Amino acid sequence: MEKQKKIILVETNLFFSLKITAPLKQLGYTVEINYSFEEIKNKTGICAIIIDLCAKDLNPIEIIKKLKNSAETELIPIIGFCGHSKQTLMESARLSGCSIVTTNAKITSCIAEVLAAIELK
Repeated sequence: MEKQKKIILVETNLFFSLKITAPLKQLGYTVEINYSFEEIKNKTGICAIIIDLCAKDLNPIEIIKKLKNSAETELIPIIGFCGHSKQTLMESARLSGCSIVTTNAKITSCIAEVLAAIELK
């Protein structure tokens, strides 16, 4: 049986979301954009969640904490990303449960490498 290839993207910037979804689709993933824990918690077949740590009005750190404290989503790898200068935010995401925290540049240019780091290919 083939592995699930659905990724949830938590992102409010339409332009930036296109820069992430296009390479994911080329790698064979389906991508759904969601904006809250409530939208994500009952989804099935998710292989990873990618979260913009600077997403306006979403409180990404709180979403990460809820995902990691929910029986339905606790085992799903979470990839957080933000600008390279946001070191405090990156550390907060790690402490909240992100499997990987990376930069905006890496999430758009090296998404296959980032997914490989959490053993998604």
